[in-house]
Amino acid sequence: VFASAIFMAVGVGAKLLFVIWLGAGIMGMLEGALLGVTVALVVAATMEWRLLWPRVVWTHVRTALRYSIPLIPHAASTFVFMLSNRVILEHYVSLRDLGWFSVAASIAHVPLLLVDAFSMAYSPHFIAQAKQHRKELIHETYRLIRYWWLGMLMIMVSFFVLAEDVARILLGPEFYGA
Repeated sequence: VFASAIFMAVGVGAKLLFVIWLGAGIMGMLEGALLGVTVALVVAATMEWRLLWPRVVWTHVRTALRYSIPLIPHAASTFVFMLSNRVILEHYVSLRDLGWFSVAASIAHVPLLLVDAFSMAYSPHFIAQAKQHRKELIHETYRLIRYWWLGMLMIMVSFFVLAEDVARILLGPEFYGA
């Protein structure tokens, strides 16, 4: 989660630098994303150095693959969807507007980070409990999802109410007219 936060912060900052201030267009957006991923990789590698050379337990690998292989098409389609809108918009709006869209899309990924973090944290618990306490888990999951969505709704409403102020703080006075 810490590496994801670093990736988001550096990625948004680099995209602002490359796309808006340096005027690099779509290549600047990609360079900013690459810089964010690179910094997050370095941070994660230094934090988890001992985990880079794990001992492989093949039964765990088989279990992990059975769980994760169906998730690959979802992750790939999400990635393609998130980038395709920029390629399409490039033909209809100016590069400056495309840069603004990229910055806004990066900021809007905060809820996606929260959902991914929740999913990664809760899935192992859910799978372990589903084998033993199926009925109780269903009620627990409904309750948890209800509170999760209420929390996400409050975050989203706050985000939309404060979006202009947050953009002004992040971007500075030279971009107020854009």
